[in-house]
Amino acid sequence: NMKFDNYFLKAKEKGIKELELSYSKDYSLSFSFFRGEVESYSTSTLSSLSARGTYNNKAGYVNTEKIDRSTVDFVVDKIIENASVNNSSSVNLPGFKQTLVVDVPTFPPPL
Repeated sequence: NMKFDNYFLKAKEKGIKELELSYSKDYSLSFSFFRGEVESYSTSTLSSLSARGTYNNKAGYVNTEKIDRSTVDFVVDKIIENASVNNSSSVNLPGFKQTLVVDVPTFPPPL
């Protein structure tokens, strides 16, 4: 997916050897009825991104709900920062290279 290619490119550029992204987007729609008629309604969308990667043979993790142009740098920098303080001497993440998991329901608010 072209939308996520920048994450993998930036991670490789900064020395992250393996990267996994998990993206989800949830929609909600709620109604308030009064005397059989719709009094009000609201819609919301919540996106979240989780990432993990290996840097200097240590794992780093990050989660965020803020997804915009600055998110690529934030995610990559946090993986490096968290891996750097990880006390584990090594990490074994089989099948962990350039993985993308996308969970986007097909239910957009019909309004």
